[in-house]
Amino acid sequence: MIQRFLDGIPGIAAWTTLLVSLAFAFVEPYVILILASAIGLYSALRFLLAGIANFMGLRSIRTWERRDWDAYWQRHAAAHALALQEVRHLVLIPNYNESLATLQSTLANLARYPEAREQMYVVLAMEAAEAGSAAKAQALCDAFGDSFAAIHYSVHPEDLPGEIQCKSANLAWAARQAHANLVADGKLNLDTLVVTSMDADTMWDLRYFTALTCLFALHPQRHLRFWQAPIRYHANIWDISPPMRLVNAYSTAFELAYLSAPWWLPLPMSSWSLSMRLLVESDYWDGDIIADEWHMFIKSWFAKEGQVRLERIFLPFAAHATTGETLREVVVNRYLQTLRHAWGSKEVGYIIAQMLARPDFRFGVAFQLLFRVAHDILLAGAGWILLTVGSQA
Repeated sequence: MIQRFLDGIPGIAAWTTLLVSLAFAFVEPYVILILASAIGLYSALRFLLAGIANFMGLRSIRTWERRDWDAYWQRHAAAHALALQEVRHLVLIPNYNESLATLQSTLANLARYPEAREQMYVVLAMEAAEAGSAAKAQALCDAFGDSFAAIHYSVHPEDLPGEIQCKSANLAWAARQAHANLVADGKLNLDTLVVTSMDADTMWDLRYFTALTCLFALHPQRHLRFWQAPIRYHANIWDISPPMRLVNAYSTAFELAYLSAPWWLPLPMSSWSLSMRLLVESDYWDGDIIADEWHMFIKSWFAKEGQVRLERIFLPFAAHATTGETLREVVVNRYLQTLRHAWGSKEVGYIIAQMLARPDFRFGVAFQLLFRVAHDILLAGAGWILLTVGSQA
């Protein structure tokens, strides 16, 4: 019951703001107008800073695209560094009802990594709820068997206790299967293994895994780090309705700004990487979560006493934007995608629950994470209501 209440905090805040704003619009209109003006001014400042951060991100991308990663490792290798040849990649591809062509394209893109046949282990995370998923996965494993160090598949069972059918539950099942089959029996070393969770249609930059190998090998706190590249909704740009191209261009720019801003705490989204040791010691993904990226980061953050951070890799990956046969279908699909993203609002309650369960945890450190997560959620909900109603007062 307490957790249900905590999960509802963003909704309660939105409804409370609506009712109070309407009341003040009649009783004290100047008060609500001043508050709305403050929100508007803050939003304008936020957009200005986002523009600056986006420019910084674009400059960083150009720099990273020219970097020689072997030479970079040679210059920065210290006593704690791993040899580049020691690092192994476990790539998890959760999917449900994805077309064979989409998965073939995704695997072909991964196979472009120069060290794929020596260092990359791929797991196709299938769902038992999809008819024929095992046969489809086996066909892909047969077709791409020579492209990677190994390619396997897992099939996530239906109706496991405490789970819902979601990407997070599928990832947890696949990761545990991979640990049992590859790590526990000694094939792979837990300390040199980096896990990448990706969407089924993610198209990585050719240099992403080369950069990730180098950064993972060099970082003294590699087992306390996530890695994230900028997302670009460009993979199917010519299939997108023209009005939605503007929306997706805006989203691409804002996501780059969030990732680039040195004054902001970046969070993972869509496709990202972390140490296998960190994943295991954080007890994998939870099986009843929609916002798997944020939740996994927050879960590991508390598991490691606030020491976990996200490192940037400025080599953008391409993602597919929502489409449809008609403009109405495009708008509906975009709305449904936004609705799925809105499940991240539950993470406000999850953070508060973790803070209450750990009274000895440093409040200032925990509040920094709470503010970061709550900021966007409350601004998009309660903040938007206050701005809309207040501007009419």
